[in-house]
Amino acid sequence: MTHPNSSRTGNSIPPKVLILTHGDADGFCAAAIAKTAYPDARVEFTMAGELPSKLRGLSGYDRLIILDLRSEKEQMNEVKQALAGISKTCKIIYIDHHPFPKGVKRKDFVACDAVVHRTNASTSELALEFFKPPPSHEFIALLGAIGDYQEHTPRMKKLIEKYSPRKCYPEAVVHMEQVLRVVDGPIRSRVIEELALGKWPHEIPLAEEQAGRVLKQQRMIENHVKDKFRRVCTHALFVGDVPFNASGFAAELLGELLGAEVGMASYRMGRYLHVSARRRWGSNVHVNEMIEECTKAVGGFGGGHVGAAGGKIPARKLDDFLKHVQQYLCKAI
Repeated sequence: MTHPNSSRTGNSIPPKVLILTHGDADGFCAAAIAKTAYPDARVEFTMAGELPSKLRGLSGYDRLIILDLRSEKEQMNEVKQALAGISKTCKIIYIDHHPFPKGVKRKDFVACDAVVHRTNASTSELALEFFKPPPSHEFIALLGAIGDYQEHTPRMKKLIEKYSPRKCYPEAVVHMEQVLRVVDGPIRSRVIEELALGKWPHEIPLAEEQAGRVLKQQRMIENHVKDKFRRVCTHALFVGDVPFNASGFAAELLGELLGAEVGMASYRMGRYLHVSARRRWGSNVHVNEMIEECTKAVGGFGGGHVGAAGGKIPARKLDDFLKHVQQYLCKAI
């Protein structure tokens, strides 16, 4: 059988490849690394709770690469069925670093040809290990790791020493601030194309083109956060209707600008709210557990990491969701 990392099929025709990835720094960089193995791959962005709908009816591909996307427990049966159907004609690679929800195990991904799952490293680092791109792309993996606060692994520490923190962190800031947090649309795919070529963020022309507009957008988000936040409880602040759908950035700002131990933010899409939560440095709040529990309580879903998580809830359930958050934090702190 052809190894799932092979970029050619038996008759030397490039395979048709789809990459499904998370639209954050880690997801971007992991996708760029995957594209070194499959340069012609199509990239689509999604979030964990929307994975079943993305997989449903998927056909016409020789390879499917799923990156940085946790599978929700309530949707696991649908995911398993979809993967089983896809695997009949398509090789599947699944690489992720989110904790499995309770009840979800590695064996649930038996339909995949390769499963790489560890919670102690970024998806970008796991993709680096799996796809083995040119050495120049180790820096791209480092950008993804820094973006997901997982640059403290032995491999990433060595890379920071190799490239120098004075180079690494400014480049990571350019990557996150100027491109990922507030810019949507076709620009996203262009960024991944450039990263896949091994370019550093400051070398990507569109980063410079967008810099002025992005800085203006960030100022708008900062002003919105300061003007529109509401207190959930002693330890948490919330802000809704975040401009440019930058809920993760807004949640961080609630801690950075206003001192919240836990910051939460949302933006609306139709009948649903996408919510993000971030804990301030030094906090012991288990944000992944909080979001998973509180979104589920109101008919939504969510999860992520210990310090950062996101989810989706019915918009009409916002007040109920915040009450559950308040109750959770009263017990946890």
